Amino acid sequence: FDLYHQLGINSTYVPTFSDGNAKYVTIPKQSKPHTKEQKEAQKKLEMDSRPPKPVSYQPPPPKENLLPKKIIAVFGTESSGTTFLSTALGVATGAFPDGGQWVQVLAPGRASALDGEPLPPRKKWVFQKSIPRRAFSSDGEWEVQHLSLPWGWQCESETGMGGINIVEALVPEECFRYINFPSFDQRLAEQIWYNKHRKRAPGGAAVGGWRIGRTRPRFSEEIDDNIDWVADFSGRSQTEAEFAEKCRDQVHISAANGGSLPQWTCGALCGHDDFDGYALYPNRFSVNITSHIEWYLSRGVDIKVVITMRDRSISQRGKRRDHCTDTALGDKEDESALSLMREALSRYGKSGSRKRGRDERAIAVSYESLMEFKEVYLFDLYHQLGINSTYVPTFSDGNAKYVTIPKQSKPHTKEQKEAQKKLEMDSRPPKPVSYQPPPPKENLLPKKIIAVFGTESSGTTFLSTALGVATGAFPDGGQWVQVLAPGRASALDGEPLPPRKKWVFQKSIPRRAFSSDGEWEVQHLSLPWGWQCESETGMGGINIVEALVPEECFRYINFPSFDQRLAEQIWYNKHRKRAPGGAAVGGWRIGRTRPRFSEEIDDNIDWVADFSGRSQTEAEFAEKCRDQVHISAANGGSLPQWTCGALCGHDDFDGYALYPNRFSVNITSHIEWYLSRGVDIKVVITMRDRSISQRGKRRDHCTDTALGDKEDESALSLMREALSRYGKSGSRKRGRDERAIAVSYESLMEFKEVYLFDLYHQL
Repeated sequence: FDLYHQLGINSTYVPTFSDGNAKYVTIPKQSKPHTKEQKEAQKKLEMDSRPPKPVSYQPPPPKENLLPKKIIAVFGTESSGTTFLSTALGVATGAFPDGGQWVQVLAPGRASALDGEPLPPRKKWVFQKSIPRRAFSSDGEWEVQHLSLPWGWQCESETGMGGINIVEALVPEECFRYINFPSFDQRLAEQIWYNKHRKRAPGGAAVGGWRIGRTRPRFSEEIDDNIDWVADFSGRSQTEAEFAEKCRDQVHISAANGGSLPQWTCGALCGHDDFDGYALYPNRFSVNITSHIEWYLSRGVDIKVVITMRDRSISQRGKRRDHCTDTALGDKEDESALSLMREALSRYGKSGSRKRGRDERAIAVSYESLMEFKEVYLFDLYHQLGINSTYVPTFSDGNAKYVTIPKQSKPHTKEQKEAQKKLEMDSRPPKPVSYQPPPPKENLLPKKIIAVFGTESSGTTFLSTALGVATGAFPDGGQWVQVLAPGRASALDGEPLPPRKKWVFQKSIPRRAFSSDGEWEVQHLSLPWGWQCESETGMGGINIVEALVPEECFRYINFPSFDQRLAEQIWYNKHRKRAPGGAAVGGWRIGRTRPRFSEEIDDNIDWVADFSGRSQTEAEFAEKCRDQVHISAANGGSLPQWTCGALCGHDDFDGYALYPNRFSVNITSHIEWYLSRGVDIKVVITMRDRSISQRGKRRDHCTDTALGDKEDESALSLMREALSRYGKSGSRKRGRDERAIAVSYESLMEFKEVYLFDLYHQL
């Protein structure tokens, strides 16, 4: 719905969501232990990249106000990329140093070597290469919060506890305490908790969120409560009483909340008596994002949340490996987290905020899009968050290790095939008895175009069809269309028969779809566009064209006399063959076959008038293309202001744009080509995890890995260029409307209608 909103679509249509990523994902094998030399070399490399450890500790000045002016809270399920993104935003806002930092923390005292008694807590230096929980700018302007869902360290089932705890908000760190350790600072309490519960499971498996092979020193669990460790820890000079007072006065956390102070809440369980002023939290909990926003807004803080989405199949496996080995509880935690994320987006996302007349405060971010579009995508996010920075982190895609090529399923039995075919046929609308041709178009150019771009196997078919249904350009459930096919060879003399009409069922938008009132056109434009990977037909190279013209003005260079779809049928008939071992060639999956039609067509047949019930002649089409769409052989000469979008046709083909068999459309020039002709165009750039889309492409579209990768790099370059010029930040810099919208396949599969309705709104 956010996408609908961006695209200006007034619809509540919700398609059936079916995530196609899971079959590609596996749990990566743990790497074998390094040799001693490798470990030492790796450790030296890490140490050399760190800033030098401080000689002495300079405590930060005490905070005048515990509440910052602005908060950016990064939420996501565990292993969804929140660490990377929160750290990047921390550096960009000046809340965290680029390259990491040394901090001094208080650790429980070791047991004395003399009598075994616990020593007092001790200070030690720890290097932080990323934001563990929060980071603050020194001027009190920014706070960046890193909030995985759930928040905490140990999966509760591993310590004999269970259930999912949801709290209202995460309060300032000075006001935070754990229920089990209310006397201790959060980090010291966590150290004690780990010391108590950390153990190795049988076979060396990880327990408590620590990876296989990790060990931690066994500190004494007893702490001398008489030590003023708060004053000692991190150089703080304020006493516990002063902290509690500031929490009550500035942050409005008090045992009186809900009673004599009904307007305030504590964010979690209110502390009482000695702990009045503190919010008490369970060891592992999820923060309700919606109430977290409202809690800080009520206290005058300008808060925005970034909701990070990573492919669910991958984040789940990362969670099981690094955070929670209990699969059932881990899945339950994720479902709870996703529910909280959807609620926040529906209330404070783009469309939800506008409906309620308030600022957008929940922004969905795709890990996969971030890894692929890098600074183009990140700078758009900076712009939305009000960050003035050009900081670009080092991008390292963590998805590839989880991805594998799925095994082809075994052939169905005859009964299974028949049952599947019957199910598909029963779900289709009935085939028409007679063909009712659509009325001829008065104008070849629609008022509005939505063009869905993406690399092959990136989800463009699903999304373009959903948008087609939402705009009324394509019927929900699919449609029967009548197309012209090459004539079969005559059974009498083997001579080719004339082209013949046949019914074909379309369950999705093959190329384009049009609303009957001429308002909308939805274009489905994979990059590249076409059918056969060129190396498989003895051709090569990547063809990039300026724009995809209206279908009436489109012709292939090799078949300029024929309508696009008939030309494609002839091309397939010529090049379709089975490779050794039964592998797919030419983009058709294993086991697919196509009838062998005659390749010869009688040019004297007026097949255009016959095809799809069109009554206009070729000459009339060409004239409309010249007059309405400004496609002419004179373009660039006597008509320098116009271009043809591809190669201009000449002589009998003047008025047509001629295209190679396989090509990519330059998205930026495609936008500008239609804008120059008065069409309101917006493009949706679909991003799916690169490791997965590449494997889908190799399986279904292009078996030549090198050429396929080259095509994808070219496509991604075109997508980045369009986003940098017509995306959110690029458009505002140039003072024009946003016309390029990035959409994550993974986010669409997870957030479903919440994410889609935002897109409807934008469109």
